[in-house]
Amino acid sequence: MAETKYAIIQWNDKFTSVVNLDNIKLPRKPIHQYMEGDFITALFGKKPYRARISEISDDRSVLMAKKGKNGVFPLKFPYEENMDPELAAEEVVNLSQEADSDRNNTSIDKERDTVISTNEGMDIQPVIIEEMEVQSAVIEEPDTITTQEEMNIQPIRKEQDQGEEQHSNLKKDISNLRSSGSRRLEKRVDHLEREVKDLRSSLKSLKRKFSELSGTIQDRNSATTDDTSSSSSTTLTSVSTSSATSSSTFTVDNLLKSVSHIGNSEKDINECVRRITLTVFSRQDLVSCSRTGKKTFHSPGKARPPLDPERLKLVEQVLLLKCSISRETFIKKFDNLVKMERRSSKTCSELIV
Repeated sequence: MAETKYAIIQWNDKFTSVVNLDNIKLPRKPIHQYMEGDFITALFGKKPYRARISEISDDRSVLMAKKGKNGVFPLKFPYEENMDPELAAEEVVNLSQEADSDRNNTSIDKERDTVISTNEGMDIQPVIIEEMEVQSAVIEEPDTITTQEEMNIQPIRKEQDQGEEQHSNLKKDISNLRSSGSRRLEKRVDHLEREVKDLRSSLKSLKRKFSELSGTIQDRNSATTDDTSSSSSTTLTSVSTSSATSSSTFTVDNLLKSVSHIGNSEKDINECVRRITLTVFSRQDLVSCSRTGKKTFHSPGKARPPLDPERLKLVEQVLLLKCSISRETFIKKFDNLVKMERRSSKTCSELIV
């Protein structure tokens, strides 16, 4: 299995991040030979940038745990341009070019001084033959003109060199600004892509739950329809009998035994209320009826019919004995349960539609 290592690095624009050492392009060498403090060229968003290795580890999570609240990693070896060997090499080349230019200018100045001193010496010497004066004048004149032209051109060359240097520096500044802005945009795009991926996975999970819930509701409705069609006479008889002899169907002792294993904490009390209520009443009773049978602020339309008072009294008696709560607490928890059942029924009907 190939060796994989990760490193905290600081880029040349002072950003920090964790990268795989396989993304290093320069210098190319085995992964185990990279050391902390090395200057490298690595890829970020398919583009190479100069950076420096601050810390190396085999576990990426160890390095990510060191990330601060401001999104910056602690650095053992920060990136400094004056310490980068590649930039130092470029500076040496520039210095050598400037030295060559100075050396050429010095040689030109020496030649000019030599010509001037020669002319001065010839002026001091006595002239015997007129033809020799003419010949020396003919020889000296071109040298004097050439030296004067070079002296006039030298300031222009210096100005050109300075302009080219300023132009190159301006290009470097523009490229650095572009790279910094593009990296910020790339980070933003990566963040948005991760959010979209999470939203898609959440949507898939919701669709799966919806399909499962729809199948469950359809199965329950089909089973209820079959039971209703096959035993309609039995259902009518049981409904009339349950309303007349509800106290004989459910007893206090039987209901207490059904919740004897449940404790008395707040969560256990809610579970007892739910279990006893759904044992005595059906969900359809809780959705279609109310505890008092009166109009309320939340149901301004037609009032719902009241629940069977005998069975409601039985539920209240069992819960007061089991949970040792007051009647006001029982009424509050009972009404909350009814609201939850109505809300669940409404949500299921909307999903089916």
